[in-house]
Parts: sequence; structure tokens; C-alpha cells
Amino acid sequence: MTLSPLTDTTFTALAGKGQGRLLDRLATDGWIERFSEDGRSGEGAWYTAHDILADRVIASYLSWVPETVGRFVEEGIEIAYDVDALRSALTSLQRLVDQPTLRTCDWHYLIFSATKLHPKEWSTVRDILIRTPLLSPDERIELLAHEPQLWTGAERDRQFHNSISYLARWQAKQPDHCLQADNTRTLIGWTRRCIGRLGDTNAPLTAGLLLSPESVKDEMVEWLRRHPFSFNNWWLFVAWLDAALPPEDLSLWMWLWL
Repeated sequence: MTLSPLTDTTFTALAGKGQGRLLDRLATDGWIERFSEDGRSGEGAWYTAHDILADRVIASYLSWVPETVGRFVEEGIEIAYDVDALRSALTSLQRLVDQPTLRTCDWHYLIFSATKLHPKEWSTVRDILIRTPLLSPDERIELLAHEPQLWTGAERDRQFHNSISYLARWQAKQPDHCLQADNTRTLIGWTRRCIGRLGDTNAPLTAGLLLSPESVKDEMVEWLRRHPFSFNNWWLFVAWLDAALPPEDLSLWMWLWL
């Protein structure tokens, strides 16, 4: 149930790993049900009756095996990798992260070791990893510098831009924030890469202003020159003023925007 929803391909792969009888029982008893894209016999997926029921079953089982929860999770992640169900597994585990029995899990070890071993495969769920509550913001920033192949090309993704901006805002409020701090340097590096791939979002510029304002002033002015009426410019104005940069340098752009 941790791997639900299951694509037809994943369902078949699990059945081939000795889980066929269990899947048959779950389907017969109504715990899982198949839905196809065309409503008939096309490619489809298997869903649990409801996420709440699935979560309750998993949480109940874990309460009976508190000493081996870590091993249960590790094996679940290994199986999810084998049958191409990492996205479903991570989504389920995130819903359960506040369960008392799961608080003892070493998520840092599990995720960092798995992504180091199979970075290319885990890159398909990096949009989840950059936001996952399974890791603290500090650990998510550390993960950005952990395995380069995991993040290859991420700077082209708009959602990644937004996630970097969120982490920059978090880092800027930390007591250890300075240009020499490892986390700050990691985020500045990613901010620079994302700024080189700006589309219709200025989130990386906001991140840069929060972390190292002097280094992105020119890029911000160029953005304002090309997008003077963008609604999201107000994020830049706030970050500029929070960074104690000269407000008079913004006067023209704020006048145009208003």
C-alpha cells in the first residue's frame, strides 16, 4: 500500500516479485481498484480505496514492529526503486512522517545513500526531494551539493526555481547565514545557474537578493527593464529593500509598476 498508486507496469513487476497473491487479495477485498485512462482496457493504474485507509493500515502495522521500522522503510524504498514506484512511495511516506513510529527513521541516511547509489533514477523524483518534509531545510540544501548527477538540468525547471527561492528565504533567517557558510554558498551557486535560465519567473533573483544582494543587482535591473509590469516584481522590490540596497535605484521601476 505504500507504493500506491501502482501503474500497470509496476503492478506486474510487483506480482513477479512474489507479491501476486497479496495483490490478488487486496483487489478481491476492495482495498485496491484499477482505473484506466480510457475507462476500458487501456493503460491504467491501481489505487487504494482511500489514502486515509491505506495510511491507517500502514501506521497500525508499524506500531506492532517499532524496533524494525527503519528496516521496513529501507526495504520499501528498495522495492519502490526496483519497480519504478519511487514517486508513490515518497508521497505515502510524507503523509506518514509525523507518525510517532516513523520519527526514529534516519531519513538523511536513507535518502542520501540511495541517491548516491542511483542518482539518475532518483533524479526523476527530485521535484519531491527538494521540498520533502522527510528532510529538514538544512538537509535539503545539503542534498543539493551531495550528488551532481541527481540535479543535472534542474536549473531549467520553474518549480525548482521556486524551491530554491524558498530555501534561500529560510537560509537568510538562520543565525549562521553569511557568505562563507556552506549552505549559503551552495544556494548562491544554484541561484546563479537558475538566473541564467530565467523564464517568466523571477524567483532566482529574489533568492539572490536574499543571499548575496550585490552579486545580482545588475541581473535584477535587466529583468525589470524587460518585465517592468510583471506582477511578481513586488517580490523583488521587497527583497531589495530588505537587503538595505539604495531605494532610489528602484524609484523608476516602482513608478512604472504602480
